[in-house]
Amino acid sequence: MSAVLRVSALNVEACLVNTTIQPYRLESGTAHFLVSDCDFDDVPGQLQDALAFLSDHAADIRWMMQTPESAATLVFAREA
Repeated sequence: MSAVLRVSALNVEACLVNTTIQPYRLESGTAHFLVSDCDFDDVPGQLQDALAFLSDHAADIRWMMQTPESAATLVFAREA
């Protein structure tokens, strides 16, 4: 996995019931979503996939981020 969106919230599991996207992992109040599976050396591809993912799932992401305790991190992997 080269790009992942992590969303943490007090009741993230309850929020997921009302979304069309599902995480590949749910752990300790954090949902992990695959954003891009481009190769680590394909940073432009990762960015393009991330923009598409965020655009396609904006309503679901907003829904999960509705409480002040919510936090999201978009993580990219790359080769050094």
